[in-house]
Amino acid sequence: MQIDTLTIPDDFEWTDELSWSRWASSREYSLGGALLIDRAEKLAGRPITLAGGDGVWLTRAELAPLLALADSGAASMPLTLYDGREFTVAFDYAGAPVTAEPLYRETAPGPEQIMTNITIKLITVE
Repeated sequence: MQIDTLTIPDDFEWTDELSWSRWASSREYSLGGALLIDRAEKLAGRPITLAGGDGVWLTRAELAPLLALADSGAASMPLTLYDGREFTVAFDYAGAPVTAEPLYRETAPGPEQIMTNITIKLITVE
């Protein structure tokens, strides 16, 4: 997989792939009691959460370029999934866009510390 120019392991899973609808709707009743339904297609905003769980390990040094990319505030970038699908995305700053946990706690972690449970939160912008 590739985010912008960074290659990440293909083992990341798109966890919210099937929990999104491209349609938005609202319902309300008219003064006469009829049900009014408005429906529109969403043009952007699909969440793409890539989770590695405990099956993907990266060192702090390998994770650093991804964290730097998230900190850059890029408005959009290409994402290519393991199966070749392509999206234009941005990091989702509604929370932390990239999270990770150390495999083992260390008092003075260095660049070779192994990180796991890595999650990357993206959102489509086109």
